Amino acid sequence: MFAVSLFLAGTGIGVLITVASSTIIFNVSADRAGMASGVEEVSYEFGSLISVTLLGSIYAAFMAREPSCGTEGYQVSLALTAAACLVGFMGIVLLLRSDRALSR
Repeated sequence: MFAVSLFLAGTGIGVLITVASSTIIFNVSADRAGMASGVEEVSYEFGSLISVTLLGSIYAAFMAREPSCGTEGYQVSLALTAAACLVGFMGIVLLLRSDRALSR
């Protein structure tokens, strides 16, 4: 189960980062591509930092409460990650819809 979840997470993250990077870079003018690349990289690093910090803290809190509940802590962390991804996806959908409505 652990290997499968890591595989799914890695695949999803790989696809997401590829699409996000392409979208950011190709939607700016050539003279601002460096700035866009910097913003994309900082966003990626900041997101990684926050996710590792928060999910690691949640997992550690479960382990401190009951050392034998490592699986429960992992399941909660995984569920929170899935929920965050769903919220992010819905935010992207809403932004794309509003962008299309503004461009008409």
